[in-house]
Amino acid sequence: MEMINILSTEQKILINDPVSNSYLNNHTLTINISILNNKLLNYTNISIYNSTGDLVNSTINFENGTFTVNLSVFKDGIYNITATYHSIYGLTEKTVSDNIVVDTIPPYIISFEVEKEYRRGEEASVVCLASDDIKGDFEVVVNLDTSTIGDKTAICTVKDEAGNNYTETRNYTVIEPICEENERRCFGKELQECKNYAWETIEFCDYMCDSSLLKCVQKPIICNEGEKRCSGNNLQICKDNNWTTIQTCRYGCNETRLTCNPNPNPIKLPPMIIVYIVILVAIVGSILAFVYVKLFEKPITTNLNQEFSRLETKIKRLKLQGKNVKEIEKELDLAKQDARIGLLEMAKTRINTIKKKLKKIK
Repeated sequence: MEMINILSTEQKILINDPVSNSYLNNHTLTINISILNNKLLNYTNISIYNSTGDLVNSTINFENGTFTVNLSVFKDGIYNITATYHSIYGLTEKTVSDNIVVDTIPPYIISFEVEKEYRRGEEASVVCLASDDIKGDFEVVVNLDTSTIGDKTAICTVKDEAGNNYTETRNYTVIEPICEENERRCFGKELQECKNYAWETIEFCDYMCDSSLLKCVQKPIICNEGEKRCSGNNLQICKDNNWTTIQTCRYGCNETRLTCNPNPNPIKLPPMIIVYIVILVAIVGSILAFVYVKLFEKPITTNLNQEFSRLETKIKRLKLQGKNVKEIEKELDLAKQDARIGLLEMAKTRINTIKKKLKKIK
């Protein structure tokens, strides 16, 4: 009974390696065991079980102290290792290393895309996506350098917890950048800034872009709206902040009055010559009037006489009918007087009035 108590209270066996939750990349498992009570040992049973509890491999060992045994499995998977201490009295003690992952297949890269060109100093963001058939974490390491120009090779290495690794490479070239990040410049009337190592217009300047200040500047005030000035012989006015010539002065522009100067030497005629000119103009005008009357008065007068004759005939006819046409007769007499004194247009107007009145009487 005393031996049974000792066996039940003291640990007799220990699995040193592999410990629980270990990852191995070999189908042969090297198991290291320590016997803590050599005096009572009869033998040790070391067994491997798969994830469903089926026995995969087993061995018996009679060694004391610390020893190693090799047991193989047929495929990758999750296993449990059981070491059972059998005493000389038929009593047993068991220890277990569980969740031992056997993974001999390296992870694989799903996607690893690299640009053909990068600019020197550019912070390149490259994603390398990988996966593993066996559960567990794996490490992804990407090596891509843009510190110097030239042809380069990017490397993506993936390594799982069992120690399996896989590597892929991609070629790329590092070129000199067009511009330095956040640098500015003037490009015509455009203010540009270097973004992602390329020039991008950030502002269109209405007037101009100042290359020394590296910013848009407003047009300076040249003049006040409506202001006038003399520029040589040109009289100018301020319109839309620009000088516009409104008159070119023949005799110069007056800076004080801001007007064109008059002719400094106007032609002055003696008073008698002016009188003679006036008389001459009057004579010429009279002659022209006489000629005009001779050329056009007779046809006009003839036409009016015909009108007068027709109107007189109509008036006589109405009088025979007993109509009152006294006012019309007076109007006709006035029209004849106008014609006699040369007021032909007035006579025509009266004739038209008489015609309208005659129509109403009918």
